Amino acid sequence: MEFLPLLLIVILIFSAGCTDGLDTEDEEMEITITDQHGAPIPNAKITMFTDEDIKEEVTGETGEFKGSLSFGSSKNYSFYVEKEGCSRYSEQGIQYKDGKHEVTLTCMTGDVQITFEVKNQNGNPLSGVTIYLVDRTERAPEALEWDVFGIVHESWHIEAGMTDQNGKLVAKVEKGSVNYYTKKIGCQDDTTAVPAYKDITHHVTLHCE
Repeated sequence: MEFLPLLLIVILIFSAGCTDGLDTEDEEMEITITDQHGAPIPNAKITMFTDEDIKEEVTGETGEFKGSLSFGSSKNYSFYVEKEGCSRYSEQGIQYKDGKHEVTLTCMTGDVQITFEVKNQNGNPLSGVTIYLVDRTERAPEALEWDVFGIVHESWHIEAGMTDQNGKLVAKVEKGSVNYYTKKIGCQDDTTAVPAYKDITHHVTLHCE
């Protein structure tokens, strides 16, 4: 009877699927996001994933997310956090214990205003120049790029934005010395520290092709 081998195959596939399902278990996750001053960060995006599951969530008004994540037998998971105007953060290859994490992001806060004015070597305003605020001027933003495969957690960068058609960008920062790094295709990079102890206009000249 030819249908018996086919029936056996179907039964084996079904059994294997049931076995895989038994290897999946939901565990609780609790992640709290604050800025460098300890203030909660609402609406921060958290992406979590395991071999069995991937979830995208956002923090509430208290900067917290509480929920569950499905795990396979490895009990390993990774997550990353992003919020506009803040540094990015990730951890990967974590062995599940209690799923609790307290994450601090460095964010653009403060009452000191830096107005970046960027021009090329001919004195013409440069639009579309991305300006990053960085922790150390010797580290280019791409050296700090974050992803689930590893990040230098001791370092950070914030994408402040891009210059407008007049070559200007305004950033709100805390009083002190602020490091920045510029990026624009076809132009040299520029990096230095700005003494932002009061509102200041900082002029930048980039040599472009």
